[in-house]
Amino acid sequence: MVAQVSHLTKITAATPQWLLVDVYMDISTSKTGSSRKEFNRMLDDCTSHK
Repeated sequence: MVAQVSHLTKITAATPQWLLVDVYMDISTSKTGSSRKEFNRMLDDCTSHK
């Protein structure tokens, strides 16, 4: 997961039109009712145009 964040951060830094606002990271499991706090926070931020 760290490698993914690092790679995407580098791509974002190399693209002047993009702005990295935050990193949303959660670990999802296949369990029913697993929490996706970061995913839901990302959706809330998108809805709020952050």
